[in-house]
This record gives sequence, C-alpha cells and structure tokens, in this order.
Amino acid sequence: MGLGCCSIRAFYIYVLISIGLLVGSLVIAFSVVPPLIKTLVEENVRLENNTEQWERFIKLPFSVDFKVYFFEVTNPEEVLTKKKKPILQEKGPYTYKQTRSKTVISQDDDEDTVTYEEYLDFKFSPEDSVGMDNDSVQVFNTPMLAVIQKSDELSLIERLALSSQMGAIFKGQSLIQYFEIKKILFEGLEFAKKQDCKGTRVCSVVRSRLIKKAKVIKNIKEEDDALKFSFFNYKLNKPDGNLTVKRGLHDIHSLGNIIKWKNVTDLSIWGNPKSTNNQKCSRVRGTDSTLFHPDIESSSVSEIFSTDLCRAVDINYSGKDSYKGIEGFRFQIDKNTVWFKTNTSEEDCFCTKQTKNMNNEKDCFLDGIVDMQPCIGSPILFSLPHFLHADKKYINTVEGIDPPVPENFETFLVVEPNTGVPLKGTKRFQLNMVLRPQKNFKETKNLITAVVPLLWIEEGIELPEKYVQELREIYFDKVKIADIAKYTFIALTALATCASGGFLIYKIRKSKLTEA
Repeated sequence: MGLGCCSIRAFYIYVLISIGLLVGSLVIAFSVVPPLIKTLVEENVRLENNTEQWERFIKLPFSVDFKVYFFEVTNPEEVLTKKKKPILQEKGPYTYKQTRSKTVISQDDDEDTVTYEEYLDFKFSPEDSVGMDNDSVQVFNTPMLAVIQKSDELSLIERLALSSQMGAIFKGQSLIQYFEIKKILFEGLEFAKKQDCKGTRVCSVVRSRLIKKAKVIKNIKEEDDALKFSFFNYKLNKPDGNLTVKRGLHDIHSLGNIIKWKNVTDLSIWGNPKSTNNQKCSRVRGTDSTLFHPDIESSSVSEIFSTDLCRAVDINYSGKDSYKGIEGFRFQIDKNTVWFKTNTSEEDCFCTKQTKNMNNEKDCFLDGIVDMQPCIGSPILFSLPHFLHADKKYINTVEGIDPPVPENFETFLVVEPNTGVPLKGTKRFQLNMVLRPQKNFKETKNLITAVVPLLWIEEGIELPEKYVQELREIYFDKVKIADIAKYTFIALTALATCASGGFLIYKIRKSKLTEA
C-alpha cells in the first residue's frame, strides 16, 4: 500500500493529525486561554507601581456623590415645653462632589502591602441639591445634647457647675434651632467661646474642662477661641489615620484587603467581657469598596472597612444585576451589621454601654442601633436610614418619618465578578441621638424619651462610560476575540476530522469492493 496523497494510509495520517489538532484546540480553548486571560486581568488590576491601576488607586479619577438628608423639627415649642413627640420633615438632598486622593507613606515588598493616607475634598453641587448649602434647617442642637449627655462622666459638683453655665457656654442657643447646613456638616457650630466666659471664673473652669474632654472627640475641634462641632470636618482634607492594604502582587485574592488602620490590626474600642465574638468586631479587615480582587464568587461574603464607623461591614451576595450592559454580582449590607449576632444583646461585641439609652440606663440598644461613642467620642448612634431593620420602638418615638423601604435605603454594591471592578454602589447610613430628660439640666426637663434621627447620608458612585469602555477592552473584548478564535478553530478542526474520517471510510470501502 503506497503513501500517495490519496492512499488509505495517507487518510489515516490525515485523521490522526486532525484529531490531534481537535484535541489540541480543545486543550488550548479550555485549559490555556482562560488562564491566559486571567493572567492578563490580574496584571491590569493588581497594585503595581507605574501602572494605570496604580494611578487610579492614588487618585480616584471621578467624583463620588455625597448626599445629605436632614430631619427638620417642625414643632420645636411642643417638644421643648409640652413633652410632645418630635414631628420631623425630611429635607434634601444637599449634594457634594467628593474627590479622593492618597499619599503613599511606605511600601513593603515582603508583606506585599502599601501604607497610605487618604484625603477627601467636598465641593457643593447646587444643580444636584434642593437648595444651597447656606440654607438653614431647624434641627436639634447636636453639640448641646452631646455636652449634656456627656455630663454623666462628671462628678456631681462638675455637673452642677456645667449646668449653671449652659447659658454662657451655649450663649444665645436653644436645644432646637436653625443652623446653616455647611456649618452643621463642615464649618462647625460654635460653642464655649472664650469671650462669653470673660470675667466669670466658674465659666472659665467649665470651658477648660470641656476643651480637655473635646480633644478625644472626632467631630469637635478647638479653633478661634471656641469649640466647633461638625459632623464631617474630620473628613475634609485631612487623613482619618493611615491604612495598610494588600497589593495583590503575591496573592491576587488578597488585593485591596485592608489589614491595618492607624498601625494596628485590632481596635481596642470594641468588645466586652461577655462577648463571644470580640475579634469579629475588633479586627481590621475588608476593602475600601473601590478595590476588589478578580474571580469573585456568588458564595463570597465581602467586607467593607469604614473609618467613619471604625469597623468592617459585611455585604452578602443578593443576586445578579447589570450596569450599562455589563452583568455583575449585587452585594447588600448584612442586616446583622445593626442586628445582634449572638443569642443575647449582652454577648454582642458592639454593645459597649457607653451611651445611655432612652431609660437613662447603660445598656445595649435594641436591634438596628449601634452606639458610635467608642468610635467618635460623641454619644451619636448609627442606624440604617429610616430605621431600616431596626426595632419598631425607635421609629414610633417620632412622627413624620416614612416607613423604611429596603430598596430606597439599603447599602449595595454591584461588582463585575471576573475583574473585581465595582460598577455602581451606594452606601447609606443615618446618625441619631437619644432624647431624654437629664437631671440638673433645665433645657431637657420637658423632653420625652426617644431616639431622634438627625440626618442620613447617601454616598453613591457609578463607573463613568470611559472606564466602562476600558473594562470592555481589558476583559470583554479579549474574551470575545478568544471565544471567536477558539470556537472557529474547534469547528475547523472538527470539520477536518469529519472530512478526513469520511474520506478514509470511503477509501476503505472502495478498496474492499475492488478486491472483491
């Protein structure tokens, strides 16, 4: 039997070659191409110096919408003199464009980390707001309430001295009054002015004591011979401690994971002797919500570390979502973030009993409220907006708040799972204070007991079209080209295998007929 181009032996060889090519194309298509694309993705997302990803990490190339909604008190006289429930009216949004940049402090190649400080700037956006930030809103006087409640830490003599000087410390102020929005948020509400204590020894002593106490309170600063309270001045162009984050060069799945804040891995502010989960509360962990590792699975539990809350927040997979034609995984805040994770509230490590509850007791708050005093130093309480997932007792202590609708008030994040790129997301939280009569302070004698919401925040981000297009080029276009190439080659080699096999069968049959 010869080895001509059309001989049976030749077609055996053709079949073997085409089968080999088919097997090879299948191996390349499903064992070589996916890891190759995965490697290309990893090279584009890890934090390596002098890359586009590094530049995006150092300076977020687009702004974040920072929206604030206030709860105005519409019946101040009734609240202050007639023991009536506060009737609240929501006003907002007042929107700021938040920009973020980082200054690198150090890099550790052995630990695969970078340590940095983050700087935020806020620019008011009138076109996205219901008014201007010099508008005034009638709200509870947060610093006055805080000073009165913090007086529990004083001796009886100190408390009586403070009570006698409230008129000078908060000269011309009331427990409910109008304040400018920009002062509430950033510029500061003044109190304890030096000039208002001139010639009064007791007032000067009380003022000095307040200044000393204020040094450990995150949202109070001393400036221009006065104390100034604002909710977010500490975020304005000054770092909220340095952060150490994994770069993903050694292990891509560690990318973006924050392992230290203020040079520590565990925060001593959380935990109590009865808690069974102290480490869960105190450990510094999670990402900053802008950086995730690739190959995210739906079974993953992601964690966001927030310096505002001094803690990590769990977000769980809740389904698929899409953004500008790109499919992603949707993650939402775990309701256990503001819900006891243990059998009893006493065992919960976020129950530190620093802020007294509505009954003037040092006890754990009910579901849906977290005491933020360990974090910021002020008796301010954290919840989800409109008391979402909170005990109904809280929303029933005030009037005028719409019942919480989950889709309007949840925190969520949509991430493209193959690359780990966040497509869109919104962080929402509410700040509250306890309202109750306080012994020795006439300003509070006619107050009911309540937890009053002060304001709620919505931080939202959507990936701009430019970066959506980059994502398509980095990943989806490559996958598309690879898919076209691999399936075309598989089809051609399969066709060649079928054709050569068919011709081989034909030649064998023809040969048998000839021999017969």
